Amino acid sequence: MMKSIYISLSKGLKELDQRWLNLSVQKQQKYLICFFFLYLLLTIMVIIQICKDLRMQKNKISIEPVKSKDTLRIRPSNLSGDNISLIFKNNNDGKK
Repeated sequence: MMKSIYISLSKGLKELDQRWLNLSVQKQQKYLICFFFLYLLLTIMVIIQICKDLRMQKNKISIEPVKSKDTLRIRPSNLSGDNISLIFKNNNDGKK
């Protein structure tokens, strides 16, 4: 299964590489410039979004612990050698 996937991906990548090499140098440069500017545009959009989010939060980034109903607890009586038993316990009703 994995070998057939590897073979098909390898063939596909070789075909794409050959198609890229068959393009003229000018077209390769145009594609690279286009992809670079798309990447640059995406980066600028993310930076703008982060700045907007910071302004909405009054320039404060709050770092708090995760509040979850399910907590992870390790009971010392369950520790035996290399085998560590982790018990998830719901704080609301006590079910495991």
